[in-house]
Amino acid sequence: WDLDGTGDYLSNASAPVTATPLTMACWFNADDATSNNSLVAVSDGTTGERFVLSARGNVAGDPIRAETSAAPGTSVADTTTGFSASVWNHACGVFAAANSRAAYLNGGSKGTNAGSRTPAGLNTLQLGGSGAATLVLAGLIAEAAVWNVALSDDEVAILGRGSSPLHVRPESI
Repeated sequence: WDLDGTGDYLSNASAPVTATPLTMACWFNADDATSNNSLVAVSDGTTGERFVLSARGNVAGDPIRAETSAAPGTSVADTTTGFSASVWNHACGVFAAANSRAAYLNGGSKGTNAGSRTPAGLNTLQLGGSGAATLVLAGLIAEAAVWNVALSDDEVAILGRGSSPLHVRPESI
């Protein structure tokens, strides 16, 4: 999908998974590396409780971020290297438990976080955005998938090398 960054994103009023464990992944080609590009989000649609995978061009180092938001705060895992604009990148977020999340770029650069967060009322899936005009992707997104399991480092690496999500635990998508 080619998204223009001004509010066009895909949204479905049904969440494929509503609690950990879960994994989100996609390929993306951002127009720039200066914006907060939301890639995949499972949210409550109104209060901001959510799991989100984003390309954070507005953060030093341009990391991929796996974020869990639940009152009263947010816990994030950022990759150890940053994405590049105008090229295809693979992003993956693995949310193994309320206190375990990891972000990956191109199958590696793993960053982790152990802050405990448990979002509630999740009822919406969004691709290329997460409900706010400033959180939408300007660029291309492809091969997006959400699993109801925590993929392993090896499985994330397989996706980062270009394997289709349909070849990695397809029964859990």
